[in-house]
Amino acid sequence: MGVLLDVATLLDAPGAPNATRVGELLGAWLTDCDRLAPVAEESKYNEMHVVGLGVCTLLHRSALAGYEAFRLAVALGAHAPRVELHAEPPSEMLW
Repeated sequence: MGVLLDVATLLDAPGAPNATRVGELLGAWLTDCDRLAPVAEESKYNEMHVVGLGVCTLLHRSALAGYEAFRLAVALGAHAPRVELHAEPPSEMLW
């Protein structure tokens, strides 16, 4: 629950988030969130989903130098094989 609170706090803060802090939260998402945790019946999400959405929002808000050249798979490093990336928008995915 710690990383979830950290993400929520940063989402509520004014201005662009600190890129270093967002990177730390991305690392915490990869190592601390259980992707196999059961999802909440009412939302269909678990903590991993919510934190991931928050980190994506923070990345979008960041004023990162070279943002256009950012590659998530490279940023994920050794964790990249554990994260499934899709080119299609979630709204068009067949669940």
